[in-house]
Amino acid sequence: MGAPPSPLYLSEKEMRSGWEDSHNAGSLLDEKGAAVLTLSMELCGWIGGLLLICAYALVSFGRISPRGGVFQSLNLAGSLMLAGNSAFHHAWPSVSVNLIWIAVGAGALMKCWLPNANENLKHCVNDSYSSREDL
Repeated sequence: MGAPPSPLYLSEKEMRSGWEDSHNAGSLLDEKGAAVLTLSMELCGWIGGLLLICAYALVSFGRISPRGGVFQSLNLAGSLMLAGNSAFHHAWPSVSVNLIWIAVGAGALMKCWLPNANENLKHCVNDSYSSREDL
């Protein structure tokens, strides 16, 4: 068993993890797992952003009610995905904003389904505008 190569010939990653650890099967699996996690978190960020933009566009063009369940669900799902992406990238101000967004969306959806919320329930179930008064 020979001595490990000189640090001059090691990659930065090999220097950080140690020469022995970087040349075994376990670290190869860790690299693949990290790549899958990174790709998953990037997809979550992009899909979450698209969900929020879709919710905003649908309300802005009068396709759904801003008090409806579809709008609140899109906002909740989008903000959950963006919060995960932001936490992965250590963007804590964005995580904070998205956690507040999640709380608002969850609260609005719960309000739709409370037993004494008959007036709110019609807005949650019927997302289309019946009149321009809902704007």
